Amino acid sequence: DRFFLARHDSDPFSRWEALNSLAMEDLIKATRAVSAGDPAAASDALVDIFSAVAGDGTFDNAYRALCLTLPAETDIAREIGRDIDPDAINKARRGVTEHLAKACERVFARIYHELQPRNAYDPGAEGAGRRALRNVALTMLCHAARSTDLAEQALAEADNMTDRAHALMVLTHLAPESEAAAQALEAFRTAFRAEPIVLDKWFTIQATVPRAETVETVQALTKAPGFSWDNPNRLRSLIGAFATGNPVAFNRADGKGYELLC
Repeated sequence: DRFFLARHDSDPFSRWEALNSLAMEDLIKATRAVSAGDPAAASDALVDIFSAVAGDGTFDNAYRALCLTLPAETDIAREIGRDIDPDAINKARRGVTEHLAKACERVFARIYHELQPRNAYDPGAEGAGRRALRNVALTMLCHAARSTDLAEQALAEADNMTDRAHALMVLTHLAPESEAAAQALEAFRTAFRAEPIVLDKWFTIQATVPRAETVETVQALTKAPGFSWDNPNRLRSLIGAFATGNPVAFNRADGKGYELLC
């Protein structure tokens, strides 16, 4: 019934809710598989519905972007409810994402090409929707290829902050130790060090890299130029983002994430 609703319900919210609940079930199953030492994967049924939604051009672009975004790790943890393993959830979500991305790669490649900016920047709802869907496609294509080459290209070609910040996030989160990520982060900081709101994004992108070593990264960033314990927005962009948006690092087994927040 839910697969039928996800494909055909006339109410957009009900359609999204059906798809989201199906994706959540797959993610919970994948988390249990990872905990048992097995690989994470999406079901064939979820692959089919994702492919159908991605390729359905009758949907609004912003709505398609929402439907094609998997539940967050914190949402998965909430649904599991007890005995939470943040590392298993992270591996499961990434495994399911890679499976869906690879299975639907041709559809995402078409979306990414079709939504390539060809006109002046559009700040309206239609332009925002195009950017949102194209950035979902960018994320999926990088996962499918297990490469950040496309993100590097997108970052170099970006003519607006939405695309620039998203490409930097994909590059930094998927290849945090790469020279390309280090150079991109430094170039971004240099270009926007006089723009407080933009610099907040720079701190948040690094604070939410889903790996244990991010604890040390955040500690180092508290001493970086531009950080201030007396600036609430800056504190929120680094410490707040780390504690609420990075379950893997914050819940690190040795407790260093908790010590940092304290």
